[in-house]
Amino acid sequence: MSSSETTPHWVLQQKKAFRAWVDSQIAERGLKLPGEVDEAFEDGLYLLPLAEVVSQDKAPKHVKKPRMRIQKIENCSLALGLLVKHGFKPDVAPENFVDKDTVLVMGFIWQLFVTWVGGQGDKSGGKASADDLLKWVQSRVQDNERYPGVPVDNFSTHWQDGKLVSALLDSLSPKILDYESAALDDPVSAWSAALDAAEDWLDVPQVLDADDMVVDKPDDKSVRMQVELIRQAYLALQDDVDSGALFPDDTPVEADAPAVTDAAETAAPPPRRRKRKDPRDDISRDELIDTLLDMYSKINSDCLACPECATDLTQWAADHNARVPELPAPQQ
Repeated sequence: MSSSETTPHWVLQQKKAFRAWVDSQIAERGLKLPGEVDEAFEDGLYLLPLAEVVSQDKAPKHVKKPRMRIQKIENCSLALGLLVKHGFKPDVAPENFVDKDTVLVMGFIWQLFVTWVGGQGDKSGGKASADDLLKWVQSRVQDNERYPGVPVDNFSTHWQDGKLVSALLDSLSPKILDYESAALDDPVSAWSAALDAAEDWLDVPQVLDADDMVVDKPDDKSVRMQVELIRQAYLALQDDVDSGALFPDDTPVEADAPAVTDAAETAAPPPRRRKRKDPRDDISRDELIDTLLDMYSKINSDCLACPECATDLTQWAADHNARVPELPAPQQ
């Protein structure tokens, strides 16, 4: 019997959700966790970029190829130190990552999410309480005649059938997802449509799998993570959503506007949706220089004149040249 067959479903769902959130953060560095989320941080090489992304700060130089336990602990310590610098108080030690302590590592990820995403910078995480988030959902869905018979009292069983998440998105704007025309008879289809709509229009990463919701009791932290991401995305785009600016192709034609010809209708572009931008577009000159120095460090001193190495380096720099901002001219 495999370990996945003996592990409780809520644990498996939580691991997938937490990993998906971490991947969504480090994606801007072109990274993705190589394995289980509770094991991927053991040498600090993925923990460091995660800490840098959420804190929007740069970590000190670290061991890039840690092989010894002390080197791995040092890397993890640098990552935690960066978070502590910004007021975070982790309930985990560097050794816990190296030892792949599932309970403590998962607790750390949840604490990090609650602090930086749900807490909106409040390092106590107070603003991210389950009650606060639930009240926000209730304020939009509960007692609304558009969503009859949709309960809103927890982050587990009330979200199973996909009706509540569909109602929530519809309450933000029917242009995101129209509750009245949604396929609500099938929970998997309802959840799939809702997750796709949230990602397409609000750029919300999908940390849940629709199939994982069709169980007796979905993991409440995983559901809460998805709903919190929806809330934060909406708050960031609220003006555009409420004004309709997020849906420019749906703007009605004014009465005195010239009529649209058949040819123009045929040539009309498809509805625009928000797309994730390529994280490489945000590469900074400092990151480019760090990468170049790292490449140089890998070249043996006896072969610095090697034309193959020089060609590879030149080609790499040329490929990225258009993405790197020009340095300002020195002050006279």
